[in-house]
Amino acid sequence: MASAGPISEQARRIFSDFGELWRYSDVRYIGKLVIGPDYLEIYQFDFVNPQNKHGTQLIVLLWNGTEFVGRYAVNGHGSGTEAVVTGIEGNNITFTCDDPPPLRVERFTFSGRNLPTTLRLCGKEASLETDEI
Repeated sequence: MASAGPISEQARRIFSDFGELWRYSDVRYIGKLVIGPDYLEIYQFDFVNPQNKHGTQLIVLLWNGTEFVGRYAVNGHGSGTEAVVTGIEGNNITFTCDDPPPLRVERFTFSGRNLPTTLRLCGKEASLETDEI
C-alpha cells in the first residue's frame, strides 16, 4: 500500500526521538484506524541496518497522531515473508502476506487504546513493544 499522505510534523518529532531506526528507515504513513472519537495513526517502517544489512518491518501506532502507543515487528527481511497493510476501514486493518500461493489475508479489529499484546502475521507472532520504535 502506498503512502496515504505525508508524515505530519508531530509524527516526525516523535520518530526523531528514536534515533538510528528513524534515520535508516523508509517510513510511510498508511492511514488511520478510527476508534470512536479517537484514532490510531498507522505508519510502516522498513528498516535496514547499514552496517550488517539486516532489517525488519515495523507497524507503528500513534494515538490521535500525537502519542506513541506501540509497534509490532512484522518480520525480518531474511524471513522470506512480508506482511503488507492492504486496507484500513474504520477500526479494522487488513494485512496481506506474500507467502507462496495462495496469498494469506489477515484482518484485525482494534477496539481501543489497549492494543493486542500479539498479532499472528504470516504464520509468525508479532509482539507489541511499547518502549521504543
